[in-house]
Amino acid sequence: MPEIILKETKEFLRDKTYLFFFLLFPAMLVFLLGNILSSQDNADAAIGAISIQYYVEAKDPQSAAGIDDFARAISDGNTIKMEKTEDLAASQAAVKDNSITAVVVFLEPAGIQIYEGRNSVGNRTVAAIMNGFALTNKAVLSASQISPASLQDGGSVEGIAADGNSVGAISDDAMSIDRNFVTTKDLGVNRTILDYYAISMLTMITFVSLISGTYAFTRERDNKTMNRLILSPGNRWSLYIQKILGTIPQIISQTIVLMLVSVFLFHAHYAATWKGNLFLFGMFFCVALALISLGAFIGLFLKTEPTATLMPILWIAMFFGGTFTRMVNIKEVTPYLPNYIVQNAAFDITLFGRYGMGLQVIAVSAVLFAATLTAGVLVFNRKEEQ
Repeated sequence: MPEIILKETKEFLRDKTYLFFFLLFPAMLVFLLGNILSSQDNADAAIGAISIQYYVEAKDPQSAAGIDDFARAISDGNTIKMEKTEDLAASQAAVKDNSITAVVVFLEPAGIQIYEGRNSVGNRTVAAIMNGFALTNKAVLSASQISPASLQDGGSVEGIAADGNSVGAISDDAMSIDRNFVTTKDLGVNRTILDYYAISMLTMITFVSLISGTYAFTRERDNKTMNRLILSPGNRWSLYIQKILGTIPQIISQTIVLMLVSVFLFHAHYAATWKGNLFLFGMFFCVALALISLGAFIGLFLKTEPTATLMPILWIAMFFGGTFTRMVNIKEVTPYLPNYIVQNAAFDITLFGRYGMGLQVIAVSAVLFAATLTAGVLVFNRKEEQ
């Protein structure tokens, strides 16, 4: 096995085109795309002034008082203005005329109903405010259950959640509850568009490994050495597996080079911890190994030049999968593309330290590797001399 691995590594290093496209080109793209498209790192739209009128259907005095306190708390007089109305019909007409952003109705016995205007950004902002109101109430309820003393002796009022459930109480000392029970979590780095392309280019070279796998046997056929493999005295299944595993140095080198160059030369960021980065490396390694195994299986049948045949398919998938730009997202297509799924799993690891999607990607890669390796061995064992 060491001889075959060494042979595959030498062939990879000998081909200057391979070295450029698999080692240098992805790193260059991280720098070029990350800087040229840095303007995409700006906000999509300005929120502007938000004018909300609210109508209280709830009859409970404590609930009504809590809603009024909430409205006063978030109204700053400039950006957000939340006023109470007694004429719901007039407020709804104002929304239709685009005079105000939205009308919020606090229902009896509990619930929130939002009448939205034509400003989509304003609508999302109002929905976020109402969700924050409901979630804050839930946080206060949790605080009261864990430490009732934290509510002090201020008058508390019952809150209303957006899902229609009564969710707790808001005290006059809510700010102390916020300090004691709500904490912020720093992601550890200031993320930029460079970080996006550090992940997307890692995805790109991983999926291009499919083409590398096809060359494991198409190169033998082009070099007229396929018969030597078929007639060799060793077990064919062992020979086939060695050819697949011979690409491991290539996978490791291209992944490490891209990650190190992106971090130390271009100052991009991957995961915030060593554990996260090792897991990220392992996930992409498993995906690449599975794709190489799939490529080798395809290479047993492919009669045309692999790059010319497979590269257009890969580039189309990567374009619509958001690898080259995050602005492309077709909801009927994009979420189901393999490169998009792998890329999302990588972002889940690097941004939030969540490994669930990554573990699913590794599991699917393992199944794909086992299936294509088994199928490839069976086909190669039956292959006749050419």
